[in-house]
Amino acid sequence: MVWEILIRLPVKSLTRFKQVSKAWHAIISDPLLVRAHLHCSKHTQRRVPSSFLIAPRVFLQSDVPYTPISTDIRFYHWSLPLQQQESATLLYQRHFPPGEFTLGAPMAHCDGLVLLPSDTNVYVFNPAIRDVVALPESRRNVIQYPTCLPVGLGLDPSTGKYKVARSFYRHCDDYGHVTMGMEVFTISSGRDQDDGWKETSEDPPALVAYQQTAVQCKGYLFYFIDKVN
Repeated sequence: MVWEILIRLPVKSLTRFKQVSKAWHAIISDPLLVRAHLHCSKHTQRRVPSSFLIAPRVFLQSDVPYTPISTDIRFYHWSLPLQQQESATLLYQRHFPPGEFTLGAPMAHCDGLVLLPSDTNVYVFNPAIRDVVALPESRRNVIQYPTCLPVGLGLDPSTGKYKVARSFYRHCDDYGHVTMGMEVFTISSGRDQDDGWKETSEDPPALVAYQQTAVQCKGYLFYFIDKVN
């Protein structure tokens, strides 16, 4: 009975209930309950879509290529007019120090998680619990100039875990010969947290266009190929 009640509660309530006791914290943090809560939420959303998450990007300049973006990241919650809400309300705001990053590729969304690729780090936000993590650095990329590497966020159906996949430049010489590799980071928590980016056994079959965010669908990530090469 407790399980059936918990999977139907809002995330905000579950976050507060974690503080009740160690036992409650363990129950609510259980990956099985997390997936059951997500499944219940998806089922409800399909029947009666009621809200949207809005994440505007603020450009600092409008007349230069690869325009720098603001480090003030905001997420807004907007409900349908049926619920008598005429404007979006601020759900979560995170202001990074100036210079934390300059360039940012389009965001990606998967089951409430939001991916923000930048020229310095890859960030994963969970606006519902007002949390954000910066993924660890990887030293595999040989290109030194600031750029947003091709990256994507998706759910691995085989493990039930969310993963971030990113392409990197493995080799680049003075003659324009370039090769790329692919690495994956698994988003976990506690003792299950992986220790970093894992390189895939196979490289991408073609060069992946940089400054893009992959589109995910049913466990697959789709990238645009670099037409120049």
